[in-house]
Amino acid sequence: MDLSTLMPQQRDIVTTLDRPLFVSAGAGSGKTFTLTRRILWALSPESGPFIRSLDQVLAITFTKDAAAEIRERVRGALIEEGMADVALQVDDAWISTIHGMCSRILRAHALELGLDPEFTVLDESVSGPLMDRAVDAVIGRERDGLGALREWFPLTGELDPSGFEAGTSARRLVRVLLERASASRHGFDDIDFVRGTADFSGLMDAYRQCLGASAKAAETARIALDALEAYESGPQTRGDLASCMLACGMPRPSKAFPKEQVALLKAEAADAFVNAYLALGGPALDELLALAHAVGDEYAALKAERSALDNNDLLRLTYEALRGHAGIREAYAGKFAMVMIDEFQDTDQQQVDLINFLT
Repeated sequence: MDLSTLMPQQRDIVTTLDRPLFVSAGAGSGKTFTLTRRILWALSPESGPFIRSLDQVLAITFTKDAAAEIRERVRGALIEEGMADVALQVDDAWISTIHGMCSRILRAHALELGLDPEFTVLDESVSGPLMDRAVDAVIGRERDGLGALREWFPLTGELDPSGFEAGTSARRLVRVLLERASASRHGFDDIDFVRGTADFSGLMDAYRQCLGASAKAAETARIALDALEAYESGPQTRGDLASCMLACGMPRPSKAFPKEQVALLKAEAADAFVNAYLALGGPALDELLALAHAVGDEYAALKAERSALDNNDLLRLTYEALRGHAGIREAYAGKFAMVMIDEFQDTDQQQVDLINFLT
């Protein structure tokens, strides 16, 4: 195989097959060309050959168009190198999107996994409306039990002229949670909300240091301390918290209370009020998470009626299959001598773990 037309860096990439490589290069610099030449070199006698057949190559891209382009480039290059018999294997090669790879693995082991081998894969144009249908169905059933959530967010947002929801709504937040859970290794168990606590002890101590400063600083501190005590002993609503925040003014810097202490007081106030605000939202978060669980179940039922999976299902189920089924994992553990991931920076942790099972 002639490598004379390659740049030195490309030649190093093409001929280095015995260890992991990370290739960083800009658009139009020849990454796809180099990837195809690397496959050819691995098949060539000069490399050993490093691989016996194209079936030992796994090449993952992030769009179907990119996968089709790589297949055609590999096919053309193989024919140019006189390997027409290998070129016939290209259509069956493991050159696809990560979702295409997952679909292929799941279909091959569908009966072991309790799946319909003829499952369909929903694209975004279908999965999105189907998830909206699940959200609306659950909200319609459970509206009366979502009082805390309704105090913080509208259940469904108004649409702007472009067709997108104009504001943050429970529907939108549920969809975000479902996407995050689907992309996590342990689903909803990997989601942890930030929950605050209404603890003003540190802030009150900081204000007490103002009492020995100027008369104006002391007056500011007394007003703040009264407001903080009133909030702690009151019903603690969002309106009460807003009134408390407005009452907690900041003293002007002085010799007795320099600007550094004023800055610390501001930081203490910001931390205390953010935590208090988050604490007020705790019941709403609990209802939101319960709603997301219910919507996930509803969405799964709607997909099951259609014997369909979406892209998140493909990733999750393949990850679970490789993690939980020793036989399936062993079937792929030594299958691929070359694994190449295009646009690797766009992979999430679940995808990285999934690929690790295949290497």
